[in-house]
Amino acid sequence: KIEACTTQLKSLYDQMESDYNLIRMDPFTIPEDEGVWQNYTGNSPATLNGSYVRTLERAILKLFVQPLTGEEGKRKSRARTMTEQLVNGAIWTANRLRVTTPEEKELQASLASDACERGGSVLFCRLREEDDKLVPDIMEWDPLNTLWISGTKGLLWVCHMRYGNKSQLEEEYEG
Repeated sequence: KIEACTTQLKSLYDQMESDYNLIRMDPFTIPEDEGVWQNYTGNSPATLNGSYVRTLERAILKLFVQPLTGEEGKRKSRARTMTEQLVNGAIWTANRLRVTTPEEKELQASLASDACERGGSVLFCRLREEDDKLVPDIMEWDPLNTLWISGTKGLLWVCHMRYGNKSQLEEEYEG
């Protein structure tokens, strides 16, 4: 699956890398087949990206459920309100858990960086049980290291590739 996805998504990943190189201010070289030109690498992409990310980082990450109208809306409004509260509480809790790790930043800041630097963002959400408690597990994944297979009804399979040292792998995969 990974090889098939990598092949299928190659042009998207190449474009992500090309765009990211502009932000990193890697030297830009015009291909020889386009003629002889003077090469120039400026800081405009990095400066604009920084201002976009800083603006988006301060946005509020919240879920709002569109209210239903009519009799059905009246019957289901409490359940919808509770769903909204659950999701927003999960986002808040996940953010608090994220920032306890020194290398992490708030979810909104991560999503803003990926959206500007990669052209999109990937958000993985689940509730997991830990010590008889439900813990929200909301992670932002770098789109460049995420593979997926889409079907007619949405995602069929998702894979996030990451680096893990021996200690991290032993903790995650006991035994």
